[in-house]
Amino acid sequence: SFYRGTGAALLQYVPSSGIWWASYEAFKYLLCANNGATYTCAGALGGLVTGILTNPFDIARTRIQTRTGDYGQTNPFKLLKVIVKKEKWHGLTKGVAPRVALLTLEGTLFADCYEILLYLSKEKSNTNTDV
Repeated sequence: SFYRGTGAALLQYVPSSGIWWASYEAFKYLLCANNGATYTCAGALGGLVTGILTNPFDIARTRIQTRTGDYGQTNPFKLLKVIVKKEKWHGLTKGVAPRVALLTLEGTLFADCYEILLYLSKEKSNTNTDV
């Protein structure tokens, strides 16, 4: 039981990073500016998109790990199908607001830290070439 939900966790966490980076870069491009506010907004919007798209897998992972409900599924795809059948599409949106709030905040902080480190690393490499 220690590994229960590992497949569902991988389905949630592995694509979420790719989704965040792709949406972050896309929003940075769409906002057409290179400043702190742009990075913050793009990071927040990236978190929003990531939270919405990966929420069904978060629901599957949580239900598999906690054995919530009487569906008896350990396969995340089969579980999601059963949830839609019994709870309709609304079943896949449970907990989306707190998840989106968390990932929006995370995306904001991560984007700002990333851009600051990127800026500092470019500054450091520019000063080393002047010697």
